Amino acid sequence: MFSRLEAIDDADILATIGRRWDIAVDRLDYAPVGFGSYHWIAHNESNRWFVTVDDLDMRLLSERDDRTSARERLRSALTTARALHSSGLRWIVGPIPTTAGHVIESISDRFVCAIYPFVAGDTSGAVEYRSSRERCAVIERLVELHDCTDAVDSTAPDDD
Repeated sequence: MFSRLEAIDDADILATIGRRWDIAVDRLDYAPVGFGSYHWIAHNESNRWFVTVDDLDMRLLSERDDRTSARERLRSALTTARALHSSGLRWIVGPIPTTAGHVIESISDRFVCAIYPFVAGDTSGAVEYRSSRERCAVIERLVELHDCTDAVDSTAPDDD
């Protein structure tokens, strides 16, 4: 999201990181990148992390949907990313589990937080490949991803 989240204070995010991940963060900088989640870069003397906060109300699929279902879908997706990374797909950046082993934690009943290793990269959002080599690399990664189905059978539910 390009606009900063007003409903949650940085202090709430810092408290959740300290309490659930046991990570001491000296500074939290809002990062207006991407879409679907709000993003921060967390810093201390020796490390950086990419922090996401999701508004569960924005993840509702219908008027009958609820925050619990939205939270479960997000938890399932991030658990799947973590499992894929752990199964050897190092190019997938999975979330860092909390001290209790969870991939997301509640900041409030409406907002959840996840933390990832910080990876410097290109966020240009290019939609065209610059070469056939890039296009082939994406196809190779899709093949690798589909070869790991067994690693995520229990975390990636069927989607209609």
